[in-house]
Amino acid sequence: MSLEIVIVFAAATGRTLVLPPDTPFYLLSKKVEGKKTMPRHHGFADFLYLESEAMRKTVNMITMTEFLQLEGTNAGDVPSEEKMFSMPEGSEGQKIRKSAEQCYYVAKSDRPCDMIYSFLASAAYVPELNALKDCLVFDAERQSSKEVYTDAEILDLMPESERLRVKEFCEKRNVVFFGNELASAPLIHFHAGEKHHRLLSHFYTFLYFPDPKVDHFVKRFVRDFLHYTDIIWCAAGRVIELLRNEATELEISGNGTNDFSTLHARRGDFQYKKVKISAEDWYENTKDLFHPKEIIYVATDEKEKEFFEPMAASYNLRFLSDFSHAAGLDELDPNLMGMIDTIIASQGRLFVGTWFSTFTGYIVSLATCSVLFQSKLL
Repeated sequence: MSLEIVIVFAAATGRTLVLPPDTPFYLLSKKVEGKKTMPRHHGFADFLYLESEAMRKTVNMITMTEFLQLEGTNAGDVPSEEKMFSMPEGSEGQKIRKSAEQCYYVAKSDRPCDMIYSFLASAAYVPELNALKDCLVFDAERQSSKEVYTDAEILDLMPESERLRVKEFCEKRNVVFFGNELASAPLIHFHAGEKHHRLLSHFYTFLYFPDPKVDHFVKRFVRDFLHYTDIIWCAAGRVIELLRNEATELEISGNGTNDFSTLHARRGDFQYKKVKISAEDWYENTKDLFHPKEIIYVATDEKEKEFFEPMAASYNLRFLSDFSHAAGLDELDPNLMGMIDTIIASQGRLFVGTWFSTFTGYIVSLATCSVLFQSKLL
């Protein structure tokens, strides 16, 4: 979600996007025994199709290594106003260059992530933005007002109808108007890895575009270009086809359709304990929504299927692991399974998710692009 926000920001402002270095992602470092060709660590390009020519026409992208070469002066170089920063000498500079290519969140590593990100923070303007506490408003008519007025004053000076729309979007969050350093700084670094700079939100809940034409352009841009790679979509498609075939054979709905519904049950290390409910509660919450004996595809990080037995008596439950061989999932990188799960879960007749879960949020986001979706979220 942070990457979506930063890419949309680049698209809306015409800036060049510097892609982050390859970094081991949380829960995405599974290694397959006997398959040495499968990478254990991944970058965003392993999951998202960022090489689209049409996308690159809207957002120019370069790697972190290319950025350091283009904008940094090396030791012994003649200082140049055309460059953004000077690269440190010796081992420090070597570590920064290594970290730009691939970094690890290990302080004693020869390429620690903190090395490259701390360097960028010292050379760039770091916006004081947090997606849970702030909302960013792109209002072209009021961008220049930032030089004279505060954000609160700009909001108060807006016509009432426009002010109410901004307040409705931002709710209790601080309203921040695009302008000043966000518009003029030559280099902006979103330090989203830090707690008080986190952008853990969907772009459409953090970035507000009052102009409907711009708003629609941005959403179409994300829909059309910021999506998973073909390997992930094709794998999900094979599972969806199998689910629909089985639903047709069962004819649970009685009208010959191939509908199935989906559910996301977040378990594991989820910090919001009040929504880690029992299977009995899941059944009570869904019994008026799902059809009796309907096929329910369950996306979950719960390792024990027995947990869902109270629901299995009323529904035909299916899990991603049920399709490992039939859909060829056992031949794929296991780190792709979560992405495949989201696509399948977004294609049901009806979806029930876990409140507070960003995984559920992304499923809903995917589902909004599907005309088959009937929105129902618990």
